[in-house]
Amino acid sequence: MVELYCILEANCSMAKSVKVLTIRVPEIEMLQLEAYCTNNGRTKTDVIREYIRRLKVEDKRLHKD
Repeated sequence: MVELYCILEANCSMAKSVKVLTIRVPEIEMLQLEAYCTNNGRTKTDVIREYIRRLKVEDKRLHKD
């Protein structure tokens, strides 16, 4: 397993600070992520943030009014 550290900067008004996310992924998944990032000129943090933003969540606190 490989640990991946991402700094998540929330761009919404409810966020007061930057949070740190630590996840453990199998080495093959880390290699896939690194290859994707290299091929697309993106950081791991950027890719993870994009996937989080795409999550469908029903929580009124997360909606901008």
